[in-house]
Amino acid sequence: MRLGSASVAILLAAVSGSAAPAPTNDRARLLKEFSDRAAIYSQLCRKAAATLPPLPEKASPEQIAAHQKALAKAIQAGRAGAFQGEILFDGVAPVFLELLRSDLAGAKGRDARETIKDGDPRTDKPPTRPGEPKPKEVALVPNAPYPEGAPLSTVPPDLLAKLPKLPEPLEYRFVGGHLILHDSDASLVVDFLNEVVA
Repeated sequence: MRLGSASVAILLAAVSGSAAPAPTNDRARLLKEFSDRAAIYSQLCRKAAATLPPLPEKASPEQIAAHQKALAKAIQAGRAGAFQGEILFDGVAPVFLELLRSDLAGAKGRDARETIKDGDPRTDKPPTRPGEPKPKEVALVPNAPYPEGAPLSTVPPDLLAKLPKLPEPLEYRFVGGHLILHDSDASLVVDFLNEVVA
């Protein structure tokens, strides 16, 4: 089940060398590579899930939480060498920045920026009662757990429609001004781009 860095590199090479012709347009080529890398992560998730006992049809919240933690551990083991830029790699970062900043900059992006703040764990922290532990910070570390109970930001539908489509279980979220790839099944920070929202 363990999928080390060398295996990931081999998988990336295999996907890149598939029979489909590579797009000639640089932007399209970069977005295809991003999609290929995201698909490899999705494939790893399916393999990890297949090693776990299935959840009962009427699983309790405790069983669901235990299953999620077991899935996260299996994925973390398969991505032991995970690093920032593994999926949101340097070449595609400017494409994402262009897409995001064109919709989020200036007065026309005000509503979208406000929407992103809704549920953002760094700008929308839930109040704590005296004696209650403070909410855990979301660590921007690839393969790190997204803290249980931490809020998840909203991504404006218009912005989501412009971003490349993601395979399950990946989704886009924001933490502060950073865009993250979040694994919704295992609740993991998969990869991230720094400071995409001013």
